[in-house]
Amino acid sequence: MTENALLTIGQLARRTGVPVRTIRFWSDEGVLPETDRTTGNYRRYDARAVARLDLVRTLRELGLGLDDVRLVLDAGAASRTSRRRTCRPSTPRSAPCGRSAPCARCSPGARSLPGRQPS
Repeated sequence: MTENALLTIGQLARRTGVPVRTIRFWSDEGVLPETDRTTGNYRRYDARAVARLDLVRTLRELGLGLDDVRLVLDAGAASRTSRRRTCRPSTPRSAPCGRSAPCARCSPGARSLPGRQPS
C-alpha cells in the first residue's frame, strides 16, 4: 500500500480480516476514525487506519472492551504528545553533548568510553 492510497471499507475488511459491519461500528464509535469520504459518502481509510485497526483488533482479541481500547489509544496519543514536548529543550544547549547541562559523559573528569578519547 502506498502512502497516499486510500482503501474503501470493503478493501480494508478484506485486507485485515475484520468484517465490514465491525469496522463500521468501530468507526461510528470513534475508535477507528475514517480518513476521508468520497463524493458518494463512502468511507475511505489510509495506512494509519490499517495500523490502528490491527491494534484495535488485537486489543479486542485480548479481551479488552471498547472503553478499555479507547483508554489504551488515548494513553498512546498522550504519550506521543508528551514525548514530543519533552524532546525539545527549552533552554539553550551548553554542554558538548547538546544537553542543557554537562552530563557524566561530557563533564570534566568523566571516564572515557572504550575506544574514545576524552574531550
